Amino acid sequence: MARVQNPITIYRGDSYPIVLTIRDSATSLPLDLTSCSLLLTVDTLEHPPDATTKVFQVVGVLGADPTIGVAVFTPTTANTAVAGDYYYDVQLTDAGGNVRTIVKSTFTVNMDITK
Repeated sequence: MARVQNPITIYRGDSYPIVLTIRDSATSLPLDLTSCSLLLTVDTLEHPPDATTKVFQVVGVLGADPTIGVAVFTPTTANTAVAGDYYYDVQLTDAGGNVRTIVKSTFTVNMDITK
């Protein structure tokens, strides 16, 4: 499974769920996420040397049917408090403890009007 691009854009202070459908790059079918865990990490750098530039992390929650590849990541208003251009990835850990980065792209927090 290759890493895919999936830019995310939200507004400052938003805490609505980010829903991703994880697909197998070879077949385009939803990936069975049974017994998997997912972690979305947002960073100020595209290629950070360590965790010092990490903005936040959100653990993915699997949908009611993990066989359809849906994962939900819900940031807090504190996570998205600072507008800016960031980068993110999603790492999947399978039942055997194997870790794989499945999504890597941009994460933009835009300014809003309401304060």
